[in-house]
This record gives sequence, structure tokens and C-alpha cells, in this order.
Amino acid sequence: MKDFDLQGRTALVTGSTRGIGAALAQALEEAGARVWRHGHAVEAPVQPQTILQDLLEPAAVNLLFEKLTGPVPDLLVCNAGSFFDKPFLEMDPATFEKTLRLNVEQAYFMVQAFARRLSAESRPGAVVIISSTNGFQAEEGSTAYDLSKGALVMMVRTLAMALAPHRIRVNGIAPGLIRTPLTK
Repeated sequence: MKDFDLQGRTALVTGSTRGIGAALAQALEEAGARVWRHGHAVEAPVQPQTILQDLLEPAAVNLLFEKLTGPVPDLLVCNAGSFFDKPFLEMDPATFEKTLRLNVEQAYFMVQAFARRLSAESRPGAVVIISSTNGFQAEEGSTAYDLSKGALVMMVRTLAMALAPHRIRVNGIAPGLIRTPLTK
């Protein structure tokens, strides 16, 4: 017996060609959803319905949505993100900006693009934003990453309020350290 049934639903999972995102995409598929995976580079093995798009590129969110075919997904999982930190006294503006652009800005505008499409069709939907326990608990040597994950925690709260009138639920998950290619 399935824990939940997503037959007839379509999901887009960013950062889902490996690690936590790949596991999330697989679980959604096992529940019956049609899943669009996303990655930033050619990564083997690439599953069917995989969109390769570097989210640090200008207009990346719009480019990603243009590559989708079929109905607009009714579930968005914002999982893409990474860790670029340096010790605080060595942090430079470019690395700090890269962290916030990938971990925060792309999620914000990904949700916006998703919500605009669903609202235009008067359809309900759901968003899951993947943060981290670092959004609640600071870690030494992780200042920019911690800030970005804390911003995602607040993003869940504020977007849940903003999108409730549009029948779009917003929830968050904040996993702790999980063995993935990024954490090796």
C-alpha cells in the first residue's frame, strides 16, 4: 500500500539529478506522479524528463519553465542549492552573492513563476522548499550558507501567507546532515 497517491499529478524537483533531490524525485514517482527532474550540468545517468539548466545564469528560471512540456506541474520542490562558504574573514562579495543567488533568489523566483502559471489557470498547487537545520542552528565556517538557509525558513512562512489566497500551499523541510555527493 502506498503512503500517498499522486496519480495524475505532475511535479518539478529542482536539484534532483543526485543527492536529496534525486531521492525526492524517486519517491514522488513511486507515489505515481509524473516528475520533471532538474540538474545544472550533464550528470550521468540522466533520467527521462530531465531539464539541465544552470540556475545561476540570467533568466534561468524562465528558461527552465520554457523547457517544460505538457501541463504546468502542480507540485514544485525547490531543492537546488549548494555550499560555497569560506571563513567569515575571508568571505568575498562574489562568493556571498553566489550563495544567496543559488540558495535563495532562484527558489523565490521559481516559486513566483510556478504560482503565476497556476494562478493564470486558476489551479491549486503545492510548494515544498528544502532548507536545512543550518537555517535554525549556526555552524562554524558556514556563515553565508547559514544565512541562506535561514532565509529559506522565512521564505516558507511568508510565501505560505502570500499564496494561500491562490490555493497554493507552501511547506518546508529542513534536513540535517545527510550523506550525499555534496557532503562527502
